[in-house]
Amino acid sequence: MGRHFLQLVSIGVPHMNQSEPRARQRDARGQPSRRAAQRAREQRRRRFQWLLIAATVLIVAVVGGLVASQATSSSSSVPGLTTPQALSPASALLPVGSKAPDFNLATTNGQHYQLSAQQGHVVLLEYFAVWCPVCQAEAPTMAQIDQHFQSLGLKSFSILSNPYGRYYESKGDMRPVNSGDVSWFKQTFAVNNPILIDPNFTNVNRAGVSSYPTIYVIDSHGIIRYASSGQVPYSQLASAINAAGLKG
Repeated sequence: MGRHFLQLVSIGVPHMNQSEPRARQRDARGQPSRRAAQRAREQRRRRFQWLLIAATVLIVAVVGGLVASQATSSSSSVPGLTTPQALSPASALLPVGSKAPDFNLATTNGQHYQLSAQQGHVVLLEYFAVWCPVCQAEAPTMAQIDQHFQSLGLKSFSILSNPYGRYYESKGDMRPVNSGDVSWFKQTFAVNNPILIDPNFTNVNRAGVSSYPTIYVIDSHGIIRYASSGQVPYSQLASAINAAGLKG
């Protein structure tokens, strides 16, 4: 009887496949493994992206540095127009009523102008620096003076009076002034009169130019009739030219 009961029980209870739990266990263990593999791949992908970005930034920085270095080297290789150590101006401006010292100076294009050759004309001399913000602010006044008085016989000249380039004031750049700086000043501030270069500051020193701009008005006989340092308004400058004998 007991043997028959056990047989019935074995018939009534479904037979369990012993490999099935192991398969499920393997599936359960395998699922986290796939997720871990996916996470590892994602981490490797992100690391690669960051490395690529870092390499790109490094390459851009290196190339930018090389370009800047070449530009600086190129600009510094351009010869200066003046001798910085020669700048040693007299302690005072030339006195009104004295004879203006003669000069024979040239533009960056090599065109020469001699002061004594201008006798018979009232002459306006502006001693300036390309980096000087006051000189830059004075440029429209000088252009207005030229426009009004040039047809009446005024001869005006700007004389480069400082050895440093356009970035000396704004960036502390000690690079010597070159022809590119002069062209930049002339074009940027619409300077129409000749810009003369005093290579060894011989005339600049004699004229006592220690601040910019320094302005002289010279009559038709070569006598100084007006001398001033700093920005000068149009009305004051026009009056000085009138007093020097040029009415207009």
